[in-house]
Amino acid sequence: MKISLITYAPQITINGTKKNHSIKFILDPFIKSFGKYNSNENQIELINLDKMLINECLGCSNDLFFVPQEYCRQIDDMNSIYDILRNSDLWFFAIESNSQTPPKKLLNFLDRLEPLFDENFINYENRKNSHKSNQSIFFLGISSLWESSVFDELSFQMQSIAILFNREIKGQILRPHYGAFIEEYNNNNEFQRTILKNIDEIAQSLVNSKPIDESSFHLLNSPVIDRDEYIKKFSEVLSII
Repeated sequence: MKISLITYAPQITINGTKKNHSIKFILDPFIKSFGKYNSNENQIELINLDKMLINECLGCSNDLFFVPQEYCRQIDDMNSIYDILRNSDLWFFAIESNSQTPPKKLLNFLDRLEPLFDENFINYENRKNSHKSNQSIFFLGISSLWESSVFDELSFQMQSIAILFNREIKGQILRPHYGAFIEEYNNNNEFQRTILKNIDEIAQSLVNSKPIDESSFHLLNSPVIDRDEYIKKFSEVLSII
């Protein structure tokens, strides 16, 4: 299995110092488990959107005489990853969002996937008669906001991309109030062991193209702190996002 690990978790600035976001607490165990269950023929390609130049879509396909290409006419970093994405069995999105509106760079990325469209699948009759491909999408979302509703639009975008590219949504980890999650992870050994076990189970199922047991998502997606307590305890973080 070839995996494209598509990440967007920008550095945050605290007291003038840039710090890497701690998405690694969930992402690193996934990468470790992918490596454990992958055979020698499998690959993981890291696509870090935060380090890429991705311009807005120019809407070329709106032109009546537009001819689809396998590349984009714009000169930026997107053309360097189309072949990687085209040949990937799994698109694994790991995205940080602290707004009801998805990050602009992510939206630019999704809009610019048009060169990957399968013209035969776009045809409605062909789509009706097509079988679901073995290619898939998994979405990991983190947020410093308390409410899980922050992921509503992102989840919708993932569903739309799955339909457009005939990919199956394998599952979603929607992790709000992430600071409280990290604190619990660091201070509660039993919690940490269960989280790592669940991540390992999910990664194994993804690599082997097997259904994921819903119980593996329960703790990863569950609240870990009361809303009022979180707002009081993490007011500094909430003030800079």
